[in-house]
Amino acid sequence: MTAWPALGAAIYLAVVLIGLNLRPFLAGVAPLASDIHAATGLSDRGMSLFAGLSMAAMGLCAKFGS
Repeated sequence: MTAWPALGAAIYLAVVLIGLNLRPFLAGVAPLASDIHAATGLSDRGMSLFAGLSMAAMGLCAKFGS
């Protein structure tokens, strides 16, 4: 019975590490948005769709992955 607390702590640590690993993925577009906007000539609407693309892709992959 002593393995359960250790297993819970390991799962908690895994979730935290995965969350830290996803942070750059979710915040990666914002610092480069003005450069991407200038280089591609996207409209403001296009840039907002481009910025939301990573969230949509992650949501779709989560839907089909489970």
